[in-house]
Amino acid sequence: MGTLGEIAIGAAATLAAWWFRYTCRVARRSARRDYTADVARANQLEFLEVQRALMATPPASQLASLAKKLEQDYRMLSYLLRHGPALQAFRVRIEQRMVMLNFQLLKAYFAVTRTVLRTKGRRALEEMAQVVGYLANQMGARAASPAGR
Repeated sequence: MGTLGEIAIGAAATLAAWWFRYTCRVARRSARRDYTADVARANQLEFLEVQRALMATPPASQLASLAKKLEQDYRMLSYLLRHGPALQAFRVRIEQRMVMLNFQLLKAYFAVTRTVLRTKGRRALEEMAQVVGYLANQMGARAASPAGR
């Protein structure tokens, strides 16, 4: 049994984790126009194919290769968001940083769960693909805005 201080710290940590996950989900859904497919096509990103593959419930042996594709897409988009010449007028906002951190946490969660809890590993990949889609959409929105041209 924990002391009152330990219980309060545990409750605060739980609330902070819930707030973080909620904010990341809200940020991913807040787009006005969807640029994801355009950005994916223009940059030869594979996250849309990964999403389709995950909906078909792939065997556990394919999950690692799907994760690798998502990581490659993530690396490219994060680089382009930070260094793309048409996007220099923008800074990476706090919501984007949180979503990027969420990707890293999901990547670690996938690494832990993929062999033991396969359905949890697949769910982590689904969320990672959503994060990559969010970043692609952010890139498209920035490029389409007057300041991004």
